Amino acid sequence: MFHMLSCFTLKDGVQIDEFKEALDAFTEHMRDQTLIASIGPIGRRRRDTPMDTDDARDHALFFVTHFDDRSQCDSAYSYILAADQQVAKIHYAVMGKVKSDAVFICWEDA
Repeated sequence: MFHMLSCFTLKDGVQIDEFKEALDAFTEHMRDQTLIASIGPIGRRRRDTPMDTDDARDHALFFVTHFDDRSQCDSAYSYILAADQQVAKIHYAVMGKVKSDAVFICWEDA
């Protein structure tokens, strides 16, 4: 499998339930298009442990998107970039709630 970690902080005034509702709609659409396998739960970062060693970033939330393979991930990216009205609207419903410093990290199972 291929995975993408999304690290982010919500814009001021945006509630987590509001974000989750938008993410669920986006996830359903992308699954219907067979462009993702699944998305894991939203997690809250816990900086109060010595195991959290990333001092370069201060993102508060994260989730992992799972793809069947790299090709599916790249196809999802191309689909979003093509930005027809439907996908642009549901993608913005998610990303419009996120501060502009989001970080995305991809990896493949060894």
